[in-house]
Amino acid sequence: MQTVLLIRSNEAGMVYLNGRLAGETDGERPLALPVSPFGALFVELRPYSPGFLPLAVRLPLSRGAPVIAEPDPRMCAALWPDGVVELELTPQALPSPHAPEPIGRTGEISFLYTDAPAILCETPSGSFTHPLPEGALKPSASSVPSGVLFLGRLEDGGQYAAALGHDASALLLSVTGKSIIPLEDGSGLRLLHAYGDSVGHASLETWAASPQGWQMTLAEPMWEHGAPVRPDTPAAAAEAAVEAAQLGLMSEAMSYFAPAVPCAEALGRAAGYDGCVPLRSPLPDGRPAIGLMKMKNHVLTIVPAYYTSVPGGAASSWQLTGLEIHEDA
Repeated sequence: MQTVLLIRSNEAGMVYLNGRLAGETDGERPLALPVSPFGALFVELRPYSPGFLPLAVRLPLSRGAPVIAEPDPRMCAALWPDGVVELELTPQALPSPHAPEPIGRTGEISFLYTDAPAILCETPSGSFTHPLPEGALKPSASSVPSGVLFLGRLEDGGQYAAALGHDASALLLSVTGKSIIPLEDGSGLRLLHAYGDSVGHASLETWAASPQGWQMTLAEPMWEHGAPVRPDTPAAAAEAAVEAAQLGLMSEAMSYFAPAVPCAEALGRAAGYDGCVPLRSPLPDGRPAIGLMKMKNHVLTIVPAYYTSVPGGAASSWQLTGLEIHEDA
């Protein structure tokens, strides 16, 4: 099987492989290159945007699989069952020259937003800097009985909340969710946390402030879209079953199988993986399968989970009649 290197980056730029220009890539057009299954590959990305630094990484391969000794935040390598090695490159952004932006003021304390991102607090006793979640945009600030509550949006969607005490010296809360609604009396907030699965599982969390800090007091099961998204293809049914198992919802996972079909063992194995994805291309043997993800030795490995199905079912338009995981594929 020919080893193929698939290079992706959200930042458009020129790609060099082993010192030679290989092409270009951006968020929509990956670059596919045939490579040797053995030896080190030297990959360089030169972004077109002046706001990002060029990067160069070394990617050793052994029998077509990446061998990464130490994690590198600039790259993520994945190995697919069809022999494709996917390499996602993340160039570092240049430091922004923007000055801190005022957020608000309570008493003698001023709050400013920096695009680190962080909250800079200037107090009579000194300055404090508190980090915000990655991708946090400038928040709003409001006084609450426990101190100050900040609410803002994230670059890639969703919202975040951060809270400080009255002296602004400590970060008491930092959470993210699909949506966040503060309680009217300022004593807490409600956060919708979506798990990101295909059916749409979510939880509605209630957070309350106390002298010891903020604590989650209640988590209620919810649906991200108000109701479950019913799987309408065999692959979607297989993904839904595996995702439910990975969320610990084994009874729900088994409901996607036809009655009397033994599935507990396969679902138990599937639950040990880190996620589930559609395969990027059909496998050589032509059997239908989905991909199970596992991070091992700093490489995201996708193994096939073969399934069989028949039409009909209460939880889905299709019922699964088998699930088989090939870890050595």
